[in-house]
Amino acid sequence: MSIISLLQAAVLGAIQGVTEFLPISSTGHLVIAQHFFGLDPVNFGLSFDMFTNIGTTTALVLFYRKDLVSIFSKLRFPNGKPYAQEEKLPWWILGVTTIVGVAGLLLEDRIATDFRSLTVIGVMLLFFGAVMLLAEKVGARNTSDTISAKRAYLVGLAQILAFVPGVSRSGATISTGLFSGLTRATAARYSFLLSVPIITAATLKRLATAATELTITTDLAIFYVIGALTAGIVGYFSLQFLISYLQKYSLAVFAYYRFALGTALLLYVWLG
Repeated sequence: MSIISLLQAAVLGAIQGVTEFLPISSTGHLVIAQHFFGLDPVNFGLSFDMFTNIGTTTALVLFYRKDLVSIFSKLRFPNGKPYAQEEKLPWWILGVTTIVGVAGLLLEDRIATDFRSLTVIGVMLLFFGAVMLLAEKVGARNTSDTISAKRAYLVGLAQILAFVPGVSRSGATISTGLFSGLTRATAARYSFLLSVPIITAATLKRLATAATELTITTDLAIFYVIGALTAGIVGYFSLQFLISYLQKYSLAVFAYYRFALGTALLLYVWLG
């Protein structure tokens, strides 16, 4: 395998790491990069996305490992006693995961084909940039840090929107949290906590499928491992940056970036 190919894997892994958690759409950026670099869709398509997702999923779990242990240590089955607030959260997360997982299975084929177009990505970058600005305006005076069943399900189910490249999982979920009345920092924290099980389950499912469908040579394995490692390392620091950033600043800068990229992308498509 050439040095150029390894550098391409590292660059795309870094793109995945930076964009997976920032509200600017990781899948959209990978599809754009693959298109403009003229990369082989077999090696750099959904299979490569899957391995970079392993890296960013690992980063997400490591970042929130203490929170996850705390939350799921309180999971208990009904025993006649009323549930405390913290005992309800793991069940809400599991409920959201089940619904989003079923939706993902139903939409999987279309996600892999119809949705991965530059036009769809451009439109979604623009549309959800506007949604994010509106969410910031609506949520400017939010003071609540309390997650309820309604908020948990609204924020969690917003992940379904992120199946479409260009939307962004964090953009959709954080915006939904703001619309529901949560503060920006709390919306961001819960959006990622609620996404951990479904991202992990989706990655494992795709990995199991790939194990039966992909023929991975030693060179290709090295190629994918480099992409996954780069994505994981960069993703961890990207997530750390975003959580710190949103404690002080709004989503506006990401919305404006989306406007610029979406406009440029649609002009490129329309002008041929």
